[in-house]
Amino acid sequence: MKKHVVASTAEIPPGARKLVTVAGRPIVIFNLDGNFFGLFNRCPHNGGSLADGIVTGLVRSTEPGTYTYCRRGEVV
Repeated sequence: MKKHVVASTAEIPPGARKLVTVAGRPIVIFNLDGNFFGLFNRCPHNGGSLADGIVTGLVRSTEPGTYTYCRRGEVV
């Protein structure tokens, strides 16, 4: 997997997120307690933006029929 520099850690404080584009794809980068991870910015179940979702240690889509995602992007 190719690595891409998308932001400095200072740009995304704990609890925050940053929407970036990597290879033409929208990726949302999250900082949860100093741990950074990125997800494709689209809920695969309803197409909603995960960048607009609720972060509570997990990412929750705000669209109807809400789904919650762990750090690997799997539904929990």
